[in-house]
Amino acid sequence: MSASYRVWAGVLAAGLFVLSSAVAVALARAETGAARLVQAAEVPVVTGVSPTVGAAGTTVTITGTDFTGATGASAVTFDGNNATSYTVDSATQITAVSPVGTGFVDVVVQTPAGSSAAGVQFEYLQPPVLCCSSPSYVNVAGGQTHTVTGLRHGTITDVKVDGVSASFTKINNNSFTFTSPAHAAGDVDIVATGPGGDSNAITFHYDEAPTITSISPGSGSAGGGDTVTITGTNLIGVMLVEFGTGNFADFNTINVGHTDTSFTITTPSHADGFVDVTVYAYGGQDTEVGGYEYTGSAAASVVGVKYELTPEAASACLAAPSVTTHPTAQTATVGSPVTFTAAASGNPTPTVRWQTFTAGGTWTDVPGATTSSLTFTPALTDTGRQYRAVFHNSSGADAESNAAGLTVNPGVPGAPTGVLAVAGVSSIAVSWTAPDTNGSPITGYLVSANPGPATCTATAQETGCVLGAEAGRSYTVTVVATSAAGNSAPGSGQAAATPTAPVVPTTPPDTSLTLTTDKGAIKTAEPGQQIVVIGTGFAPHSTATITIYSDPVVLGTVVTDQDGNFTKAVTVPPSLAAGAHTLAAQGVDPDGNPHAMKLNVTVATSNLAVTGAPVARLAMAGLAMLVAGLFALRAGRERRFAS
Repeated sequence: MSASYRVWAGVLAAGLFVLSSAVAVALARAETGAARLVQAAEVPVVTGVSPTVGAAGTTVTITGTDFTGATGASAVTFDGNNATSYTVDSATQITAVSPVGTGFVDVVVQTPAGSSAAGVQFEYLQPPVLCCSSPSYVNVAGGQTHTVTGLRHGTITDVKVDGVSASFTKINNNSFTFTSPAHAAGDVDIVATGPGGDSNAITFHYDEAPTITSISPGSGSAGGGDTVTITGTNLIGVMLVEFGTGNFADFNTINVGHTDTSFTITTPSHADGFVDVTVYAYGGQDTEVGGYEYTGSAAASVVGVKYELTPEAASACLAAPSVTTHPTAQTATVGSPVTFTAAASGNPTPTVRWQTFTAGGTWTDVPGATTSSLTFTPALTDTGRQYRAVFHNSSGADAESNAAGLTVNPGVPGAPTGVLAVAGVSSIAVSWTAPDTNGSPITGYLVSANPGPATCTATAQETGCVLGAEAGRSYTVTVVATSAAGNSAPGSGQAAATPTAPVVPTTPPDTSLTLTTDKGAIKTAEPGQQIVVIGTGFAPHSTATITIYSDPVVLGTVVTDQDGNFTKAVTVPPSLAAGAHTLAAQGVDPDGNPHAMKLNVTVATSNLAVTGAPVARLAMAGLAMLVAGLFALRAGRERRFAS
């Protein structure tokens, strides 16, 4: 290498070094700049919400700083629940719609720089709770004042009777009164509305005025104490019966068979003579003039206790939850669902949430579990967990069920997935994806062909094997995982394939495996002779082709046995030329790779005249020998002259 060349090479190398250094510096500066930009982004801060109270679905304006970059479903949350929707109005304002929630909740905004601190809260207003109406019966004409007890009545803005607004007056946070409008007979619902939404519905009954059609018996002792039956219409709401003026029967003696058309009552005492009988109900009243006769002297005075038509107290309506059905311990198998059930009484009807507990942990809510039954498919790791139901209503009290344990036993493995059958030469390559063990370690896989009887197996770590198969036949393969707990269900996927026959090459196979016969490794054969060929080492139940060379002639095909061996009788073609030939059997081995065996035999001279192609071959051989001799002579002569 010249000195000038070395100099110029050094200059080039130095230039490349400087250029690469500049690129590295530029990249480092770019990364530093990007890092500074990320660091420059500030964590958002929430300073206020407006309004501060409302129900689910309220549009709330959130004010603060650094709101730019708030994206994704969880960027704005109320007590950890995603806002129903939100819009980033600016870096200092977001408009969001509140999701479902209860009580005071933190409003948090999250951006790539981080989450705002908790502390700014939104209060969820709850709907009113209705417990009782007194009286709960009214005449169809309406116009009567009723008192309703319950909770959160101080916020009521509307009262509807069967969907129609009624005049109402708030007394306190636990009661209000309303005036019943006219309505047809029957049961209707009362619903109150407040900022937190609609209350529960309670039943209210409209009734026609009662009528008396008969009193039996029509007379009794002046001392009272006799049982009489009053029949008529619209009697179910009767709560007061008067015998004479101001002389009331004991309401406690109305029998349990009180219906809309009859009831029995025990008479109070009264002086001799006929008296009017009057029945009173919320639907009105009716009087049977002189309807009952008192006779004889009063032996004892029977004083009636009448039913007072006064409002019921709220305490008679509200009832704290009380567990009526406790969950019981369950035993499940991995992969199969399990169900815990609980129930509770209470007024209003309690809500329920399920909780779970692990050893050394605490009771935590099961997300979304808010019905009387908790159903899920457990994992093996869930064994030992405890589950309970917590009931709550507006009485302010909670009731917890007994804890119930869960035992989870291993199950059979899941079914393999992605089963794929690929047709090959006299074989089918099958692959699959390993399934979930369901707690039972997989010991291996069994692959079967239909129609049978070909099978192949794989270890627990393998996800494929090869089936020997008959060429040209359509197969469907099945893959199951095996375990100590049992076999899985058959796998799913593309499991159909039709293998092809071995291709016969133009030259004998290059193999050291010796094909044999029932008479051993024979050396000679005659045209037309039948030879029983024996082959080994092929794929079980696969197709092998038997051929004789020089010019390949297929002598037959055979399907191997369960060990991959075959015995097949073939006939040497009668027209086969005398000389050296090769018998070959070709197919695939148990792994689907090409597998061949051969046997060299010499065919004896045929009795037929040698004409045509055999003569031409002999002539060509002779000509070749002649030319070879001439070249040898010339070469020898040239060597002699040279010497």
